[in-house]
Parts: sequence; structure tokens; C-alpha cells
Amino acid sequence: MFNAMKEWHINNIGPRTFFSYQIHLIEAFEPNRYYLQQHQDWAHEMGMPMLLTPEYDFLELDTKNQYDLILANPPFNKGQAERHFSKMLEHLRDDGVVASILPESCKKSVLPSLKDKYSTKVIELKSGIFKHTGVKTFVLLASKQPIN
Repeated sequence: MFNAMKEWHINNIGPRTFFSYQIHLIEAFEPNRYYLQQHQDWAHEMGMPMLLTPEYDFLELDTKNQYDLILANPPFNKGQAERHFSKMLEHLRDDGVVASILPESCKKSVLPSLKDKYSTKVIELKSGIFKHTGVKTFVLLASKQPIN
């Protein structure tokens, strides 16, 4: 995933050094938080500071924090994916991109609302990627700039 992020950055953001960015991680699921806390060294070793934020809920994060790239796998239950995706767009810099895994239902609830303000791209995922849920998913890319 790191190499894909670096390649995307070089092709879409420009000459700024990728390693000058800090990665902010927000994770509510405690086993995942623990895992991330135990493995922060890999990013630091590559010169990329990684911060596991004290916020457990992305929806509560202050929108003064603006990002070039947001990668997400939001919760899917009770319309949370839609709320999280909307919040991601609030955090996006003008030249930034959101890439999020979303449930199939978001094609009808999220995509139509983006058509006037954002360039979008849908990447279909194989059926059964999340075997334990049975939910069909896709990746949605959104940016205020054209997406290659």
C-alpha cells in the first residue's frame, strides 16, 4: 500500500517530497488501535512520521485539519459510511484526493451528490473481499481536480 501511495503522490501531487508528510491514523476498533501502536516504527524508519491520533471517532475530528490524501475503510452500519465520506470531503485540501472502501449502497446515496463538485472514479472490488460481512464493496475516489 505504501508504494501505491507514493506512486499516486508523485503522479498527482507533484514534486513535494512524499516523506515530508505526517500520517494521521484514526482507529476506533481497539484491537486495530493496539496493532497500530505496536507497529508505528515502520513509518518512522522510512522517514514518515505516523501519528495515531487520540480521537477514536473520525466524525469528531476538527475540520481545521486538511489533508492531501485520505484513505479510509469506514464503518458500514447504520449509514455511517455516508457520514464518514461526507466528513472526509470536509477535510480534503483543494488538490487532495479521497479513496475510500464503501458498501455498494453508497453508489446510490453518495455518488449522485458528488457529480457537480467532484471528479470521481469507481473501482469495483471482487465479490467476497470482506467474507465475514457478505457486503459487496467498491473503492470511490473523489477529488476537486480531475482524476487520472
